[in-house]
Amino acid sequence: MIKEFSVLLLMVFCLFGCSSKEQKEQTETPSVTAPAPIKTDKPATDSRNQATVFDKPLWDISQMEKQVLYCVDQYIDMEEIDPYKFCECFLSKARYTHEIRFLDQAFEDQEGWLLDCMRDHPRSEFREEQN
Repeated sequence: MIKEFSVLLLMVFCLFGCSSKEQKEQTETPSVTAPAPIKTDKPATDSRNQATVFDKPLWDISQMEKQVLYCVDQYIDMEEIDPYKFCECFLSKARYTHEIRFLDQAFEDQEGWLLDCMRDHPRSEFREEQN
């Protein structure tokens, strides 16, 4: 009887010992590397900008060209900035946030981009006067 009990006890220990090892092997998660980020033209945003940035532009290149010309016409008299470079900078970002019919709101909603583009594209003569 003791012999049968010890054999039964040995089988129970072996059963639990083997199953915990298999269970331990199954619970280990394999190391997974994150995929490389996808390169996109989508502009980065920060807390100064109020609108949602979409993954794809909301208007095409021909509409962009027309809007750049219109924008340059509006900002041509500002002495501190290069109107063409400023407009190209700002509108290349705004086309990811506002449909063309709401573009005027982009100048209010996207204050961060507006200020960054003004700062990054001063008029050449103005830059020389400051130095």
